[in-house]
Amino acid sequence: MEETPGSAAAHSEEHEAQTTTGPSESEPEPRQKKGRKNKMPTKVRVVEEINPAGVPVKPDKIQGPATHACGCLAREAVRIIHDDWRKVPKEDKDYIWQNWIKWFRVPVGTEPEVQKWVMKTANKAFKDWKSDLNIDYVQKGRSPFEKYGMITPDD
Repeated sequence: MEETPGSAAAHSEEHEAQTTTGPSESEPEPRQKKGRKNKMPTKVRVVEEINPAGVPVKPDKIQGPATHACGCLAREAVRIIHDDWRKVPKEDKDYIWQNWIKWFRVPVGTEPEVQKWVMKTANKAFKDWKSDLNIDYVQKGRSPFEKYGMITPDD
């Protein structure tokens, strides 16, 4: 029996679908990237308006960079030995605020509300990062020391 071009193509597509259903056992399952985490601003930004919770809302698209900066500064300043934000030394929190305010100019008189938001955001970013470290390194028996130079074996 002779195969027609249509039946040969259908057969090869069916065979190809069977052989490419996923990664091989030697390849790890691809993990979704969560975004760029170490992104500090490259220029000073002016916050025109904040909401009642101290969140920068104007100009549009200011909240993302402000949030990223909080996370970056928290990872840089706070040692991973702290399991509770309330135990983080005041000097570390002051470092985060002083460096954040260098990059973001906020309306006069709003600093206390914005500082509260910066600390809250840095806390969440730090907890999320510690969770990622646990999943990506501790649970897999890997070492984060090469990728994250600020982490030492003493931490």
